[in-house]
Amino acid sequence: MKRHKSLFPLSHDHQHGLALALKLKYSNQPLSSSLKEEVRILRNELIDKFENDLRKHFSLEETYLAPLFPNNDLLSRMLDDHKKLEEFYTKIYKKTDKWSFRQFREKLNLFGKLLETHIRFEEKELFPMIEESLTEEQLKTLGEKLNKV
Repeated sequence: MKRHKSLFPLSHDHQHGLALALKLKYSNQPLSSSLKEEVRILRNELIDKFENDLRKHFSLEETYLAPLFPNNDLLSRMLDDHKKLEEFYTKIYKKTDKWSFRQFREKLNLFGKLLETHIRFEEKELFPMIEESLTEEQLKTLGEKLNKV
């Protein structure tokens, strides 16, 4: 899909997010490591990616995209998705429930599915709407802001 260069930083993040989502989504497939070790590795990877990448990505979108389209259904969905992913991540991070390793792996799988759905929504619906709605000058300004951080 051709993307306006102003949105390249966010789309680039999406590529990495999809890789994580797919890894988590297919975490219920048999692996050579023990279930306990598999869950530990996947949980640690999710924590690393969420804390170092996803949280920053969400912040960029909320800071630079949301104000451009107040009261827009697609932007409202983006914000709602971010909140749901953040809450689910916090639950996984804190392990507030007493999950078995099998249940924990199922939660990681579900998080992967939610993240993938969110990213595909942004790429297929939200970003095209932004590209169609903003002028070239507005897109250029947006790109400059996104590339500064």
